[in-house]
Amino acid sequence: MRIAVCIGCGCDDHHTCELGPFADIPCRWLRVSRPKRLGVCTCCHGLDFRNQAQLRPDVEFSALRFAELLEPVYGDRDEGLLWYERRHHSLNGKTPRELVATGNIRRVRQAVNRMLDEVFL
Repeated sequence: MRIAVCIGCGCDDHHTCELGPFADIPCRWLRVSRPKRLGVCTCCHGLDFRNQAQLRPDVEFSALRFAELLEPVYGDRDEGLLWYERRHHSLNGKTPRELVATGNIRRVRQAVNRMLDEVFL
């Protein structure tokens, strides 16, 4: 099976968003294209319908999703939004915004997951 990546938050078939009061319910695909390896997960249901239909990333929507995901790391969304705009050595000197715009949202999500792993260890 070809692994699909969400165009809104970068989750994939093996690394889902966690929902529910205890973060114990994995997200599901609202729309997925296995040949394109892209989809939209239930956590990104607010993504513009046109972007969902065309499976096209939206850098502004992704900024808000990543800021939300990074709240446990930074304590608020504003710091997460600043993180999204900064260049990072771990992302080869690129900003998360640049990577999302060029279709490399999976790399951004991997960086976020590493940060979250450090917080919850």
